Amino acid sequence: MTPTLVIMAAGNSTRYGGLKQFEKVGPSHAFLFEYAIYDAIETGFKRVVFIIKKEYQNYFENLENRLSRYIQVDFAYQMINSHEKTKQTTRTKPWGTGHALLACKELIREPFALMNADDYYGKTVFKLLLEQLYLQQNHQLMIGYELGKTLSKHGSVNRGICTTDNSNFLIEIQERLELKYSDHQHSRTIVSMNLWGLHADIFNELEKRFLIFLEDHSAGSNKEFFLPAVINGMIKADKEKVKVVSTDEQWFGLTHNEDKVGLDQFLLGKSYPKELWIT
Repeated sequence: MTPTLVIMAAGNSTRYGGLKQFEKVGPSHAFLFEYAIYDAIETGFKRVVFIIKKEYQNYFENLENRLSRYIQVDFAYQMINSHEKTKQTTRTKPWGTGHALLACKELIREPFALMNADDYYGKTVFKLLLEQLYLQQNHQLMIGYELGKTLSKHGSVNRGICTTDNSNFLIEIQERLELKYSDHQHSRTIVSMNLWGLHADIFNELEKRFLIFLEDHSAGSNKEFFLPAVINGMIKADKEKVKVVSTDEQWFGLTHNEDKVGLDQFLLGKSYPKELWIT
């Protein structure tokens, strides 16, 4: 098996006010997801699959040349009209993270890690994923973060609050809106930050549920097909078990434009080289 990291990089970054996955940050003046790839390579990942929009291809041309010396690079394209039942849609908004993952169905045949392009997850989590994902073949994984370590000082955020059983298997993810740093900075409640260890059998269930989603919501609707909602549905239907592996890493992201200054300072303390990729 080839340890594979899948990165969702097709978002519009509406709240941030720009394409935050392509914001240069930190001591290496690199995209935020490049730090994750650097950490994943050090851990033992051998392949990265980017889920992108066709119009984002130009951002990746030079990056692919730099990365290919270190890791296998592949691309999957999230297209609004990629499915037979969406061919005639006039929709302009992406269908959501569940649909994004479906874009790489034909590229993945083995367990893989999945992450957002605009989040910093910490150095140690990729080792957790690699060790547990490829040893545990009978369930999916989710890396859980303490809520207080995932908040922005510059505005409210939405978070998926996790409920688990006594064996740390996920019971439910419930979205909570408008959470503020001042109210929850010390909270150790476990939340999902869309960092998963998944098996390829999830794709068949994803596609079935996307078709049901399309039947329930017209092509003109702005409703999105979110991966956590899919996971919830699979758990409740006894179709899947998801083990929550908690980390004490500090998460950092670019939710609000003002977050960039803090992120730059944060990454300075993480011992990354001035040049991540030497060509």
